[in-house]
Amino acid sequence: MEFASDPVFTSKDMIVQMLKNVVRLEKLGESLEWAVMDQATNKVIGTCGLHSFSDNGDSCEVGCLLNSSYWRKGYMYEALILLFSHAKSLGIEKLYADIDEGNFRSQALFNKLGFKAKNGQFQCLV
Repeated sequence: MEFASDPVFTSKDMIVQMLKNVVRLEKLGESLEWAVMDQATNKVIGTCGLHSFSDNGDSCEVGCLLNSSYWRKGYMYEALILLFSHAKSLGIEKLYADIDEGNFRSQALFNKLGFKAKNGQFQCLV
C-alpha cells in the first residue's frame, strides 16, 4: 500500500472497521466499492470503486487497490473497464483519479484507460 492514502491494515479489527465504513458510505450514496477477484482461486486480490460524487452526480473519483502479487497481469485493467461501463450506466460522464506523482504504474494504467493528466489529477470522459 505504498501509494494508498489509507493506513496499512495491521489487525482484523482494522479490516472490520473498514468494511463497516464501506457499507455505511454505500448506504449514504457516497461511495460504491467492489472486490477484484482472481477467478481461478476465488480470492479477493483488490478493490475498485467510485466516490466523491459531484452534486449533480455526473462526475466522481475512481480509486483502486491491488495486491502487488497481481500487478502487471491485467486484473485491474479488466476490473476498471467494467467499472467505467457501470459508471456510464449511472449517468456519470467524467471520472477523476488522484494518483501520486511517483506512482508510475498507476499513471501508466490510467493513461492506457484514456485518462489525461490535468491540474495534478487524471481525468477521463466516460
